[in-house]
Amino acid sequence: MRVFRAAALVLFSVTAIHAARLAAQQANDTSAGPVITDPLAKELERCKQLNEKAASDARCEAAYKQSRKQFFQPPSDYHPAPVQIDPNVPEPKLVKPDQSQS
Repeated sequence: MRVFRAAALVLFSVTAIHAARLAAQQANDTSAGPVITDPLAKELERCKQLNEKAASDARCEAAYKQSRKQFFQPPSDYHPAPVQIDPNVPEPKLVKPDQSQS
């Protein structure tokens, strides 16, 4: 019984040491952060560092405006496919209000 406890303690200790080393290595690898090449992303990162001062910074206001524009505007090549709820029902004929039905 003592052998099993000792083996379990050794196994637990080795696992804990390995996990601590791995966590420390990952912390060192990600401390620099990713390299940002997009100018808008760089400006947004600068604004993020300014905290409350970013609200009155003209460059940050312009960057926020551009970011919102890119986020909410669909791409120019976006053409959604028509939705057909029930394939057994034919599509209705649409008539413009100024045309008379025949």
